[in-house]
Amino acid sequence: MDGTDERELFIADGVHASTGAYLLEPQTPDELAELATQGVRDKEPDELELLRARNDRDGGVAFPVAEGIDRGDLAQTGWGVIFAAVKPDTPEAAAQAEVRKALEPLLQHRKAQAGRDVAKYYQEFVGPRGYYPGDTNQKFLARLKVDAGAPADPEAMPYYLLIVGSPTEIPFSFQYQLDVTYAVGRIHFDTAEEYARYARAVVAAETEPPRRGKEVAFFAVRNPDDGATKLSREGLVEPLANALEANKRLPGWSYRRHYDDKASKATLGTLMGGAQTPALLFTASHGIAFDRGDPLQVRRQGALICSDWQNPRPYAPVAESMYFSGDDLGASADARGMIVFNFACYGGGTPEFNEYAKKDNVVDRRIAERPFVSGLHRQLLARGALACVGHIERAWSESIPTAAAGNRLIVFRSAMEVLMKGLPIGAALEYFNARYAQLGADMSSALESLDFASGDEARALKADVARKWTAHNDARDYVVTGDPAVRLRFA
Repeated sequence: MDGTDERELFIADGVHASTGAYLLEPQTPDELAELATQGVRDKEPDELELLRARNDRDGGVAFPVAEGIDRGDLAQTGWGVIFAAVKPDTPEAAAQAEVRKALEPLLQHRKAQAGRDVAKYYQEFVGPRGYYPGDTNQKFLARLKVDAGAPADPEAMPYYLLIVGSPTEIPFSFQYQLDVTYAVGRIHFDTAEEYARYARAVVAAETEPPRRGKEVAFFAVRNPDDGATKLSREGLVEPLANALEANKRLPGWSYRRHYDDKASKATLGTLMGGAQTPALLFTASHGIAFDRGDPLQVRRQGALICSDWQNPRPYAPVAESMYFSGDDLGASADARGMIVFNFACYGGGTPEFNEYAKKDNVVDRRIAERPFVSGLHRQLLARGALACVGHIERAWSESIPTAAAGNRLIVFRSAMEVLMKGLPIGAALEYFNARYAQLGADMSSALESLDFASGDEARALKADVARKWTAHNDARDYVVTGDPAVRLRFA
């Protein structure tokens, strides 16, 4: 760090598997200012308008659902599923029909819940009503005659929306935008049988006796001489666990902490489908990354680097024994009834293009042959996990509370509290969506001021834009893998 205060730097998560080097060295505000300014200017006007509308609404209501709607009752919120539009009588149509058939138990279960009183509160967006290539949130909703700027109202569009398909078929960008107003999740598996297993697991979790007690586990790595894991361990996980344990609104919960050297790969194996599997697991660590075209990238990118990695100098490749991926979930792993929250680079998935490379640097910008959902999350869901929360792209220090911005903890604390009260995971992520919208509105205003500034004032505004742009991207990039309406049930 060369003696620089870590609080003055932007520290990104992520370590390269082949080299053991950081994906991005700590950045000063000046170093990110150019990228940030270009990133804000490149935003679609429709997206900025949507963020401003959400931010304006948040001044008057706590959630983007219409007044009087209980976000915990699907019969009031509605539930829908979104498929990509495919041409009839094509291989794509046949494959989609097979997936829909595999999901039939879940679809019928949600239809009975959401459509209990009003049939149209359950909807399937498929065929002509599905996602068209190139759709933005605005285009999709306009075609369905839904006002994108209005609060969610099941009379027009269900609040809980499950996207089915890969981010190649239905992009992450569409998911981000839709998530500003709605509670959105995604599932994508390689086989129809995996879709069927997930559907059966969710229905079983909601209709059979609960499998898990009120137990939450925290897994926080602190690798040697490592600014990112020092920040996440000390600034996020420890205060988060302490705040939740002190919360009298959460009676009956037990708390287990696995920090520093105890945050090993062997320990994580017991927490993800092993003997110590809790109802709720929160992890913070580096995520591992692979080169575009590497045969391991789709399966293992975003896998969690554990305390077994000692951050050697000079850098050395990261051995498989040092990180936990979906490949480490054995056939006997039982994740049924649990929810997982991973704070890690690429923990939820990987986009095709690098958000933090210069736009004219095509080689560095393309980080994957295609965007994909985290292999660890796909494998957890295939073994019965209800849902996972993870990050698309790099996770930044701007997520983490500091002395200068301690109120950031409330975003994570509130999301965890919602889950621990047994409310749906889509509602829990609203706190991140609200932060995304608020920062988007602030960032746009700061950029407008920059157009009229010069000298020291311009430099200060550039640093402000860089900070807000990074934090805005970071809040946006938390996504749900799984049905956004799932919730914890306790024995």
